[in-house]
Amino acid sequence: MRPSIYFSRKIGFTMVEIIMGAGIMAMLLSGILLVFRSGSKSMELGTWRLDSQKKAQVLMGNLRELVENANYVSRMFATGEIASDPLPILINKRYKEKWGSCSDVNEPVMSFSVATPYLAPIPELGRTTATMGSWSGVMLYCGKKSASEKNKNRVITLIRTGNKDDFALWKGTVPNPTFSSYYTSNNLKNLSIELNDVASLSVKTLIPSDVKEASSIEITLTLVRYEGDRPTATSLTEKTVANLSNKGIEIKEFSP
Repeated sequence: MRPSIYFSRKIGFTMVEIIMGAGIMAMLLSGILLVFRSGSKSMELGTWRLDSQKKAQVLMGNLRELVENANYVSRMFATGEIASDPLPILINKRYKEKWGSCSDVNEPVMSFSVATPYLAPIPELGRTTATMGSWSGVMLYCGKKSASEKNKNRVITLIRTGNKDDFALWKGTVPNPTFSSYYTSNNLKNLSIELNDVASLSVKTLIPSDVKEASSIEITLTLVRYEGDRPTATSLTEKTVANLSNKGIEIKEFSP
């Protein structure tokens, strides 16, 4: 009778196999982490771009509407005579017809007035009481409106106010004092809109070939995403063109 022979085999891994398996697992986990981080980064950049573009469009839309209505303070007397205070559109020469930086500065970019005329009573025309005029000053400003918050970089602020003193403080143009009794700002809703991450902007006057005066103003700004104080490669550009309703309004350069 032949004796039975049994073979014993242990189930397990050698040290080499364990090390190789751990290495493969580490590579797989690293790949998954990179994919996750890349997706998270893309989502972050997309959120910044969408949010910044939406805010830029709000500011630029308001600015376009205000520029299109830029005009002079005027009053019409019962005799039909019209007197005007010719308040121009002022554009900072650092930004006029060229790109200017909005980093590390606190200065106006452009300013102008939006007004409605004073109309004296003319009973013959059925107007028995005077219609008060209105005035408001508008300014696009690189930096913060409040003096206590200066030195905040890459911010532009769109300001509209009926307070002559407040507007004059920021080097705006205000009406001649002789007009003060003919207009009011009591019903004016003040406006202040801020936009962050603005690296540079430009203001261009568009003059058709058949006329001498500018008929439109083009404002363009570039936003750049920053990580701390370092700019990234992510940016966007927003542009608006305002068609002036007052074609004869004067446009001047100024130095802040």
